[in-house]
Amino acid sequence: MTSQTQTPTKTVEKSVHKIVAGMFQTIAVCETNIEQLRVSLASCPNFVPKALFTHLADSSSNKISAHTIRAYLDKGSKPGQSTSMEVCEEIVSEFDNDLIGLLAYKEFKNMVLPAANEKMRTYLLDQQKSRAKQYPPLSDNCFNLFSQLIAQERFLAAMKIKTRYELLVRKDYNAMALFRELANGKTSVTMQDLTVFCER
Repeated sequence: MTSQTQTPTKTVEKSVHKIVAGMFQTIAVCETNIEQLRVSLASCPNFVPKALFTHLADSSSNKISAHTIRAYLDKGSKPGQSTSMEVCEEIVSEFDNDLIGLLAYKEFKNMVLPAANEKMRTYLLDQQKSRAKQYPPLSDNCFNLFSQLIAQERFLAAMKIKTRYELLVRKDYNAMALFRELANGKTSVTMQDLTVFCER
């Protein structure tokens, strides 16, 4: 009787684990900061999400593009310090549910409204409806908070891109092995799986 040998499951190299765990930890910190900024923005007197969207959206498409994001981020920046289009496209893709490379208002709301506070989201949107499009001017504080929020999104997008490139050039990187270790035998990855992975 001949014994059948099984090919050993490839595990994630320590160096790859360190890069990926660092990325997820940075994402967690950034997302916490972004959520705090969303709450602060939502708490601003006279903040109306639709008014901010209208201020930013391209007049021709009534949507926000990567070019729109870049123009906003680069206001007042010095020559040679402009944000790359790749980073701006990464920011848009984070909220672009229909995958057309543009943000409609319903997608923009997910960028600026608190994700974990449904009551605050509902209150703001109800207040917006009651104003019947007669929106008050947005305060300087609203724009300042949004600028901080979008700057955090820029940092997060740039970090994700850098990490992807760093992994792809490594000979010891195996995407399937990484997924299997993250999912721990399941078909999808949960927040708990990520926590366990980062704490190893």
